[in-house]
Amino acid sequence: MITKKFLPVAVAAIIVATGVITSCRPKFAPPPYIPSGYYECIEVNPPILVGWYWGGYGDIWTPIGLYNDRYYVFKDVLVQEWTIQDLENGWIWLDYVRCELVNPEEMSKYKMGDRIDVVGFNTGPNMDDLRNKMLIFTGCYVLPPGVIQLPSEGNGGIDGIY
Repeated sequence: MITKKFLPVAVAAIIVATGVITSCRPKFAPPPYIPSGYYECIEVNPPILVGWYWGGYGDIWTPIGLYNDRYYVFKDVLVQEWTIQDLENGWIWLDYVRCELVNPEEMSKYKMGDRIDVVGFNTGPNMDDLRNKMLIFTGCYVLPPGVIQLPSEGNGGIDGIY
């Protein structure tokens, strides 16, 4: 039992302990996890990348060799209605890029008008339907814009793709 004599000391100790405990908590949530290979991504603008595939007068094989099977990041993307129209199927649209999400529940935190970063693996065009001129990305992660330094230091982009 705390006597009146020790009550101010006990209250002060509780206040100090509370301040120490709360000051040890992170001020912001930790960055989301992405596999280490994703840090070696290339920053790209979706419409420009798509254009590289279909701007070569019918030569689809050269861009497939150059741009497929690589990790790319789309930075500061505006979420629009068409971006999330197929979210229930597990993917989002970024221009003519279909991004199959690893974390679709993360996308549900965003609304139209928000900005996101998206990093994923380019598997290239849908070879069954080249008329639609779309690219398919797998293993895509939705991230708050700028939370993770992508690409990591020393990596960058391919000339003309920003």
